[in-house]
Amino acid sequence: MGYHKTPKQVVLVRWHRRIGLLVTGVMLVFAISGFALNHQSQWDPYYTVSKRHEIVKDLGLSMDEDELDLYLRKKYSINEKMNSSVWENSRTVTISYSNGISFVIDFKNKSIVEEVTSKRPVIYNFIHLHLNAFKGLWIYFSDFFAIGLIFLSISGVYLTLGRFTHI
Repeated sequence: MGYHKTPKQVVLVRWHRRIGLLVTGVMLVFAISGFALNHQSQWDPYYTVSKRHEIVKDLGLSMDEDELDLYLRKKYSINEKMNSSVWENSRTVTISYSNGISFVIDFKNKSIVEEVTSKRPVIYNFIHLHLNAFKGLWIYFSDFFAIGLIFLSISGVYLTLGRFTHI
């Protein structure tokens, strides 16, 4: 005993498949970024931080921010502007640059820790889409996504009607 589709159902199946394929891509973006956002307490979904520790002999104990800035620019070939310097105590300072590189300088141990912060390539953009950070056209695309989900829900129910009525 077979099930025969009406012409309306044939058209509905085609549109259900087409819209389903479009919506599936966006659902993957939301699923991946949602998973990343749910686990922010375990890891940073936005950035990766790599650290490199180095002992330096020529670090002067009485250097101020400007002298440290010149020292770091020479030693690490930095061309960017210094964003900030924060003294944690009289022996430790953190100097940050606009390119995502920062240095933690410990005068007591004569050490420098270089921290390089970079965006996670794909997931960073997925999260911004998920949080609607781009605004503009993304709002209309999100509306299309919501309408597509509504269409899939209703058409899916309609397509299965009659097929399983004998159960």
